[in-house]
Formats: sequence, C-alpha cells, structure tokens
Amino acid sequence: CGKSGLDFCILDMEHGSISYEHLPNLIRACECSGMIPIVRVANNNEEYIGKALDLGAFGVQIPQINNHDSALKAVQYAKFYPKGCRGVCRYVRAAECPRDAVEAGSVHYTYGRGWHKSAYHRLQWRSNLP
Repeated sequence: CGKSGLDFCILDMEHGSISYEHLPNLIRACECSGMIPIVRVANNNEEYIGKALDLGAFGVQIPQINNHDSALKAVQYAKFYPKGCRGVCRYVRAAECPRDAVEAGSVHYTYGRGWHKSAYHRLQWRSNLP
C-alpha cells in the first residue's frame, strides 16, 4: 500500500482484523511511506477513539453516527478540553515527546493545542430512511 502513491490509508478496525497490538506498526509503516494513517475505529466509543489517536493516528473515522448527540460525543471523544473530554498523557506516541524532554505541564498545553488544528475526524452518518 505504501508504494501505491496514495495520500492516506484507512486502517479498518471495524470490519478488519487489526488489533491495537498491531496498530502502532501499521501507523509507522504509513508514515514511512508518506501516507497519512486514518484509523476507522470499531464504534463511537471514547476508549477506542482515544487509544487510536494516542497510538499516533493522524485522524479517526467514526462509524455508526445515528443522530446529533452521537455526533457531538464522537467529536468530544477525539478532542482535548475545553473542546472535548479526551484525556492527555505526555508519554504516548502522539505527543511526540520523550519523558525527560520537557518539564511537567508544558507538553500538555502544546500537545492539546496543536491537536485541535491538525487532527482529522470523519463521522459516518447512518440514516434510518425507509
């Protein structure tokens, strides 16, 4: 897939057999090939979305969005306070920061602030039309 010339790759955890154990290597493979790694999580779940982003995904594709409330929750799960409820940890791969590189607290501000501007979130709206 990396030699295909595509700009991005969707790593499908909803219908595919990808586990969180394998996700970091797949994300790195995308990055080494110049592709943007987007993870399609299994469902609209705070843990799934946060974990995919913490492991270094540039964005998430969130399936099974059925109404306005589920769309709002999906966005909140993917964003840091004050725009969302995603937890911050400066030791995850997405923070791009070694443990001893900065003093406590400074990473949280930079990491969270930059993420709001750069992350990609795609919501898959499911309509129940007759």
